[in-house]
Amino acid sequence: IFSEIESEIQKKGIIPVRMSIMKPRFNLNPFLGKRDFLKTCLLIEYHYNMKGCADLANVIPIGVGVEGSALKSKRIRIGDLRNLFKNGYASWGYSSMDLQIMKDLKSKISVPIKDFANEDRIIGILNIDTACNLDKTPFKQEGFRNFLISEAEAIAALTK
Repeated sequence: IFSEIESEIQKKGIIPVRMSIMKPRFNLNPFLGKRDFLKTCLLIEYHYNMKGCADLANVIPIGVGVEGSALKSKRIRIGDLRNLFKNGYASWGYSSMDLQIMKDLKSKISVPIKDFANEDRIIGILNIDTACNLDKTPFKQEGFRNFLISEAEAIAALTK
């Protein structure tokens, strides 16, 4: 699936590109004896073109970053990473360590991977990021986003 996506992106002239599938992890709340959705985080489970990258071990809290925002909203999120600091604050809620790691990236798209049995349940996030400016990527094109949604559905089918 990663190579299909890379091929589609390369047709648009975007090289290089990194991809990952992040899976949500829930913390068990010992006081309630159940999963605490507020303490959900995302961890990279599968990756492509990321060998040796410092962010492979990143733990992204729900709602933080492009990927955490996609998990929380259950919608595709697109991030322009060129201006990660606005008015002295980090945009997207990234930590200063995350910002340092991502300093060479300029754009990212995060696509929720939905459970077939329950479309409200997100089982993962497909991330694609690149050093190309957002306006040079196909990330905002509806046809490309639809292609990524179909790829996310294929990923969901593989994880059944």
